[in-house]
Amino acid sequence: MRFLRRVAGLTLRGKTRSSSIRESLQIEPLFLHIERSQLQWFGHVLRMPQNQLPYQIFQAIPTGKRPIGRPRT
Repeated sequence: MRFLRRVAGLTLRGKTRSSSIRESLQIEPLFLHIERSQLQWFGHVLRMPQNQLPYQIFQAIPTGKRPIGRPRT
């Protein structure tokens, strides 16, 4: 956010909200960008042939049980 404040010509003294800075610069929130890219990847995986590894991993169902707690070192 520091970079966006500098681009907008604002300082921390102005106490401007991050959402209003993003709105004035017309920048979408990061979580929306991440969600969109995840959905695009999901679409690619669904259109892949069934013999490709990403498709097979996506369709895989894990078997067995995971142990409780953190792993011992």
